[in-house]
Amino acid sequence: CVLGDATGYFVMRHYGRDVFHSLKLNWFIRSKRFVAMERYMLAYPHAVIFFSRFMAEANSIVNYLSGIAKVPVRTFFMLEVAGQALFVALYSGTGYVLGSAWEDNVGLITRGALFMVSIGIAIGIAQLTIKRFRRASSTLDHPVR
Repeated sequence: CVLGDATGYFVMRHYGRDVFHSLKLNWFIRSKRFVAMERYMLAYPHAVIFFSRFMAEANSIVNYLSGIAKVPVRTFFMLEVAGQALFVALYSGTGYVLGSAWEDNVGLITRGALFMVSIGIAIGIAQLTIKRFRRASSTLDHPVR
């Protein structure tokens, strides 16, 4: 898993923008949404990269966006390995603990999944709150003349 994710990251880090230019997709990387995603990735790489390891659909996209946004290599790999290790440990541990009785423990699995989603939502809300607070305090520090 780590090798595949690293390949996507490095390819996009070195050739990502050139690929978009050669495919005549300049409009995409210049769009407001892409620029916003890139800024968000650079502002909160720890949360985005780490938690994307638990979402298969987002994993590849985050690898590519991390490369294009030029997230530092050390940051990417630290979060990549930590996220993948926890992912494997959780699923392996769940399989070991529940074993063949997993059908009897669907409620426990559901509560665990809801807990993880709740943590992700809480982190997202905290990040947005901090961002708004910083923006509000910076406008108070520099009044418009």
